[in-house]
Amino acid sequence: APRASLKRKVPKIIAVGRLKAPKDFLTLVRAASRLPEGAETLIVGEGPDRLRLEQEINALGVTERVRLLGERYDVPKLLADADVFVLSSASEGMPVSVLEAMAAGLPVVSSRVGGVPELVVDGETGILVRPGDASALAAALSGLITDPAKRRSLGAAGRARAEERFDLEPFRRAHVELYSRELARRGLPVPAP
Repeated sequence: APRASLKRKVPKIIAVGRLKAPKDFLTLVRAASRLPEGAETLIVGEGPDRLRLEQEINALGVTERVRLLGERYDVPKLLADADVFVLSSASEGMPVSVLEAMAAGLPVVSSRVGGVPELVVDGETGILVRPGDASALAAALSGLITDPAKRRSLGAAGRARAEERFDLEPFRRAHVELYSRELARRGLPVPAP
C-alpha cells in the first residue's frame, strides 16, 4: 500500500466514513474550525448528513479549510497524501478505516469508542479523545499539526503495529470486492484488480 510521507509543513487531515450517525462528523467540523490557520481537513464519504455538515461548515466560515470530497474510489492514494487520520465517531465496532490509516503510516486521532483502543495505542500510535468533545479533538489535532516529529513517530509506530498484529490482506480484498459489487450494481465499469 502507498505510504504517507508526512513531509508537509501544514498537515492535511483526513477522515473517511458514511456521513451519518454514529459517525460524528459534526464534532470533527467544529474541531477543524479551531485548528491553526492553513490546516486542511478532508472528509471522504457520502450520506444523509451531508447537508447538515455543509450548513455547519458555512456557519463556521471554514469552507476554505474543510472539504467534503464525497464518495471516492482512490482512498489508499488519499491516505498516502495525508498527514493525520481522524475518526470522530460516537460509537464504532472495529473500524477498518483506522487499520487502513495505520497501514498507510498515518498517526490516528480517534474518539475512545468500541474496538478503537485495541488498534490505537494512546500516545504511541495515535491519540484517543472523549467522543463528542470538539475541543479535546481540536487540541489533539493541533498538537500534531505543530509537531511534525511526533506525527512521524506515531505514524511509524502505527504502521509497525498494523503489520505485526493485523493481517490486512483479507480486509483489503473484502473492501475491493465490496466496491466492485457496488460499481457493478450501479452499472459502472469495474476497474481490473
